[in-house]
Amino acid sequence: MTTSDQALTAAGIEYHRAGRLREAEAVYRRVLGASPRHPDAQHLLGVALLQQGRTEEALQHLRTAVLLDGGNALYHANLAEGLRRAGKPGEAEASARRALALDGRNVGALNCLGAACQAQGKLDEAAGHYRKALKLDPNGVEILNNLGGLLRQTGRAGEAEKVLGKALKLAPGQPDIRFNLALAQLILGKGRESEEHLRAVLAVRPDHAEAWNALGNALLRRSVWAEAIPALVRAAELAPGNAAFHQALGVAYQEAGKTDEAAAAYEKALAAKDGDLTVLPAVTLALGRIAKTQGDVDRACRLFAALAGTDRNDAARLHRATALPAILQSETEIDAVRARLDADLDALLDTRLKIDDPFADALGPLFYLAYHGRDDRPFQEKLARLYRQACPSLSYTARKMGGGGGKRLKVGFVSRHFHSHTIGKLYRGFVAELPRDRFEVTTFLFARPDDPVRAFIRERSDRTVALPETLADARRVLEAERLDVLFYTDIGMDPFTYFLAFARLAPVQCTTWGHPVTTGLDTMDYFLSSPAIDPAGNEAHFTETLVRLRDFTTYYYRPEPETWPDRAALGLPEDERLYACLQTLFKFHPSFDSVMGDILRADSKGRILLIESSPVWRAMLEGRFARTLPDVRDRIVFLRRMPIRDFMGVAASADVLLDTPHFCGGNSTLETVWAGAPAVTLPSAFTRGRLSSAIYEQMRVGDLVARDEADYVAKVVGLGVDPDRNRAMRARILERRDALFENRRIVEDLAAFMEGAAGKA
Repeated sequence: MTTSDQALTAAGIEYHRAGRLREAEAVYRRVLGASPRHPDAQHLLGVALLQQGRTEEALQHLRTAVLLDGGNALYHANLAEGLRRAGKPGEAEASARRALALDGRNVGALNCLGAACQAQGKLDEAAGHYRKALKLDPNGVEILNNLGGLLRQTGRAGEAEKVLGKALKLAPGQPDIRFNLALAQLILGKGRESEEHLRAVLAVRPDHAEAWNALGNALLRRSVWAEAIPALVRAAELAPGNAAFHQALGVAYQEAGKTDEAAAAYEKALAAKDGDLTVLPAVTLALGRIAKTQGDVDRACRLFAALAGTDRNDAARLHRATALPAILQSETEIDAVRARLDADLDALLDTRLKIDDPFADALGPLFYLAYHGRDDRPFQEKLARLYRQACPSLSYTARKMGGGGGKRLKVGFVSRHFHSHTIGKLYRGFVAELPRDRFEVTTFLFARPDDPVRAFIRERSDRTVALPETLADARRVLEAERLDVLFYTDIGMDPFTYFLAFARLAPVQCTTWGHPVTTGLDTMDYFLSSPAIDPAGNEAHFTETLVRLRDFTTYYYRPEPETWPDRAALGLPEDERLYACLQTLFKFHPSFDSVMGDILRADSKGRILLIESSPVWRAMLEGRFARTLPDVRDRIVFLRRMPIRDFMGVAASADVLLDTPHFCGGNSTLETVWAGAPAVTLPSAFTRGRLSSAIYEQMRVGDLVARDEADYVAKVVGLGVDPDRNRAMRARILERRDALFENRRIVEDLAAFMEGAAGKA
């Protein structure tokens, strides 16, 4: 080596130390131009290229340096790092071990060896190498970051947080450390801290796809969909080939109720895996669940069938058995669907299905069964027995229950729908009005942003407790409260609370008609109703003990006075009689078609207004109408989905409202009664078909309750064609509506029931 070479190399090193890598590179190349076998220059050029991200070029020079001087530990260590960055962990491991054989205290080689082992799945060995490196260099930021990431990866998030916290103090500007720390904190449930770190990472690296995805998932845990979805969209845009990112976006859309967008995201996740339905079982299951929720049984079953042979096969078989159409075409189809369901449940009961977590597998109750107009108790019992057999952990019994005989009875209310939803409106009064000298009321809430109803419930509860989104954790939270009475307002509306209700978590567990069907669960002691909703003999429809409180079973607050849009503002014709049936489309029983047809034939100037709650359901229903109502189907008009103010405007400006038989209105009837709108109802034998008639009985307005289908048609058309009769009925409704709202007697009855039931338990 000449003196000139030495001087040039020294100059290159100065540039290198100053971070002027291009200038250092130029100097090293000048040295090599004169002395190609200069090992230091080969090595240093390789390092400079590696630092610029030019890994393949760097490797050429690092390999040459090792060939020229195989006894230099530093050369082997940096070659190992280059090989690791090139995605060759096996070769990197070999080079790192050669470096350590020459110098066992080479920190860089130990760190690289740990990373190479980690990349090959040798996690315990990797952790050992990182820890050895830290003994030699306790403040090694890169080593701390690597170890922290490994600890998080192996489920030791608490240790990871400590290690990464130290690294961040040493190097507060490093986004990689913040990112790793954010992921650890996300696991630990420290969502806000995690979000703060992720936003800091993205401020420096706006194209960091993993950080966008992590931020979206952090926001999703708080149900902040308006922020979570754009973050997840950005992640998927930056990494279109990452199936996991599309899957996470699908989950977010699904939780936000954007079903079509969720399905599109899941399809992109599958496309990233060549469309193979078995590669991503969770995505295939999610797509099947969407089809099942839409009532598209054929597509749902095809998707579930694709999971045969995967670890989701048992869940898929149960999904296939419980897939029911949303829009039924005929009574004959109802008979066939129920016969098939009964046979499938029997077959599965004879099979040793194993379901570790039915909620995680997107399973749930038989939601659409309630719209058949038949007795569902045998099916509900059979399904509950099947779930208990397939997933024994559902049958959890708390070790300690009851509040220990304090002065006040401890009551807990549970629902996923304690917000501006039908359930929130129906049952917030029970939460707020139970007398506090006798009851301590705890409301259990799921993560979602506050709205006026949720805020009201939070303010009027003695305590609110957040329920985790896993069954085991939620059971532990409820058990810790030592409740005397646990009140589920709507078992069957939501899979999570349905499965939660399989456990015995309080001495008294009860439900009511938020979903007006028996649960089939032997852990549910009481079903709260009233004589008008469930007359004598209806006990046979329930696995629970049927308790009849004296009045309609809700404490409903008087709505605020409001002026709703009229026909002109809503774009509705002024010169036609409008009969509005504003119920969800899956409530339209096939037997109702002939009733609607008779109404339209009796009033040639009449139209029936429906709301398109789903394009899929509308198409199915229009196909049915084409067959059952060919002569009048052009006078059945579908309105767009609309905000509640427009909904109330349609209800108030229609001539008559049509209540759906077999599964009538509940909350909607209360709202339209407040507006003075007449809704004709035809009560059936079951709870779900008798809510509106019970409302009218409490108001003493029996004229709106039909005896049979012919009487229903006569009442509807009579009110439609006779303006004087219509005005008189509206005035009567407005005069008597106060009997329904803020009824103290129902609170007294509820309190007495709870005290009596707790005393017997």
